[in-house]
Amino acid sequence: MANKYLSSSHLNFTIISIIAVLPALFLLINRYPWLNIAVYMVLIWFSVIAFLKNSAITRYHYHLIIILALIFVYFLATYVISGQPVSSLFTYSFLRWDGGFFFSYLAFFIFAIPFLNYQKTLALYFQLLFVIFVLFSVWGLIEYFTGYHLFTVRIDDIYLGPMFVALNNSHNATGSAYAAVSVFTLSYLLSSEKKYKFFYTVVLIFCFIGLFITKSRGSLIGFACGAVVVIFLHVKSIKKFLAVILILLLLMAPIIYFTGTYDRIAQIFSVKDLNAQTRLGMWGNAWRLFLASPIFGIGFARYNDVAWFDQIVDLEGIEGLVSFYAEPRQVFDASNAHNSYLHLLAENGIVGLILLLFFWIYCAYLLYRKYTISTSANHKVMYLASIGGIATLFGLSLTEHYMASPTVMVCLSIAISLAMGTAWEEDIKNAEQ
Repeated sequence: MANKYLSSSHLNFTIISIIAVLPALFLLINRYPWLNIAVYMVLIWFSVIAFLKNSAITRYHYHLIIILALIFVYFLATYVISGQPVSSLFTYSFLRWDGGFFFSYLAFFIFAIPFLNYQKTLALYFQLLFVIFVLFSVWGLIEYFTGYHLFTVRIDDIYLGPMFVALNNSHNATGSAYAAVSVFTLSYLLSSEKKYKFFYTVVLIFCFIGLFITKSRGSLIGFACGAVVVIFLHVKSIKKFLAVILILLLLMAPIIYFTGTYDRIAQIFSVKDLNAQTRLGMWGNAWRLFLASPIFGIGFARYNDVAWFDQIVDLEGIEGLVSFYAEPRQVFDASNAHNSYLHLLAENGIVGLILLLFFWIYCAYLLYRKYTISTSANHKVMYLASIGGIATLFGLSLTEHYMASPTVMVCLSIAISLAMGTAWEEDIKNAEQ
């Protein structure tokens, strides 16, 4: 039975796999979200047809989509209980902003159904990411230094100066994607044969350039978390670990100097600037909402609906235990607690945070187990890159609500879901030998 799915997926590699990796082209173009939406609609159609034909779900996806389905149902339940109209769930405004969470995780459902060659598709996806992100970095660097801010660089305020946004709405969105792709590149650089190391070094340098000129401090923190995990898993000793870290720092140093981003990096360790103070205020608001309703939160998509007049928030229920924000006011925008953990606690309580963290930790566990037992170098680097992507997400989520941000989540969910399929394929091939 499994053999049939594998042979079928090999036949469909050329066309279907190219369609499956198209979102890599659009990660830096979120000003035009319909591009990714169109690709996802086609992929959903492929997935549904494949399921109707074969009724198959990969072993690695099975438990993951059950957990995700439970999270979706729970979030929607708190949405309804908090008095928000069901009709809003189907509006573009909701799906574009608050409901972006659901779109972000669709890849796990889509690729749970075997309809392509997972390993070849994931390899193509990573290579396309490397090419696209290098090209955007080159263009961004030209605009950054020449002062001709046509498409990819802009000045939001004098405080930040020019910053690289690509064709996204914000520098943070661009920075988060660059953080993830930089970790992917680092994984390939560490694991590649000597003849490919120069290529991946060049790719990593340009990814660093793109990452630094976004001037997104949270993205640098995310990259650092992912890089530490990837290096730690790859090397065999503390001495080598420290040596690789030192080499990376030496590689970054001239880029930081010539791009003039050292002041911005230094601000990571400061809480005195306006941006940091604003974030601290948002974190405080989220924590107050969590304390008011610690078990289930105030309701999914409610954080940015709260009107903070005189710092008084009217909640319905038993405050300090279970209470919801039931006002009819609905706001659809990018506002969030600027911290996924606090945002989830505020909107969905301890239950919501535990469910989503369990999902991601379980993903990391499955990939780590495959990474330690796999004998294929091609497979191991994919598992390593995907684990690094999860670590990057955990770091990114300290400063933004990235666990529900479509830009970085589309990037990661496609990679990780395809990695799960790759693990399934590898198990089948090993069983046949």
